[in-house]
Amino acid sequence: MSLTKHIMPPTKHIMSLTKHIMSLTKHIKHIMSLTKHIKHIMSLTKHITSLNKHIISLNKHIMSPTKHITSLTKHVMSLNKHIMSLTKHITSLTKHTMSHTKHIRSLTKHIMSLTKHIKHIMSLTKHIMSHTKHIIHVTSLTKHIMSLTKHITSLPCHSQNTSCHTPNT
Repeated sequence: MSLTKHIMPPTKHIMSLTKHIMSLTKHIKHIMSLTKHIKHIMSLTKHITSLNKHIISLNKHIMSPTKHITSLTKHVMSLNKHIMSLTKHITSLTKHTMSHTKHIRSLTKHIMSLTKHIKHIMSLTKHIMSHTKHIIHVTSLTKHIMSLTKHITSLPCHSQNTSCHTPNT
């Protein structure tokens, strides 16, 4: 009964750690999702760079015809607005990613700490198992001693008027 009381707290702690690890797994899945957003940001950045090169090319082309310049300028303005909007979106996502990166670091440290606790619990479990084997062995020896004691007390020399020891003559 005492051994069971000793084993239950580590077992409950292991269950709690398991639930916590499952929660951390959900966070990691969220991080994976954020990684996809980062890839999308990279793609958008390449697209912006491409658009900028295109704008430069258009600017060179616009220099001669005035009517064409007006039309292209409007197009460039529209593209610049789109770029500004994308830049704001990228900035927001970057801040969000930075925040999650800090959270990941914190979670990683916590996971490492939990892993150390689990290793310690495993060590304690091995120690408990070793003690349990000793207890079983002691119980077996106790039964053997009780059997021998019964056997000895039942020997004839222990009857009322009989001496067990005979003097050397």
